[in-house]
Amino acid sequence: MALGPLGLSHEDLWHVTRGQLSDLIHAYNYKSYLARRERAELAVFVALYQGKKPPSIEKLCGEWEGGRVMTPEEANRYRLEKIKETAGDGKYDSAI
Repeated sequence: MALGPLGLSHEDLWHVTRGQLSDLIHAYNYKSYLARRERAELAVFVALYQGKKPPSIEKLCGEWEGGRVMTPEEANRYRLEKIKETAGDGKYDSAI
């Protein structure tokens, strides 16, 4: 009998490694994000049909960045931090 959203049985729990479990959780979270994004697209279409200015899909369901869902503002901060980290490594000093 499968348990929970990951569909693991009691036997699976004895044979799944932490890495595999992490991958399963990551895949489940991404799948639920895609489903949320699809529902947000439908909401945008309904708003367009009614003649209203719809919110962006990213504002409705967030953005997938860094393995998790973030608001657009959080995603921009995350990207800036990543750029600063990369620039701080000295990898791109010759290009600047």
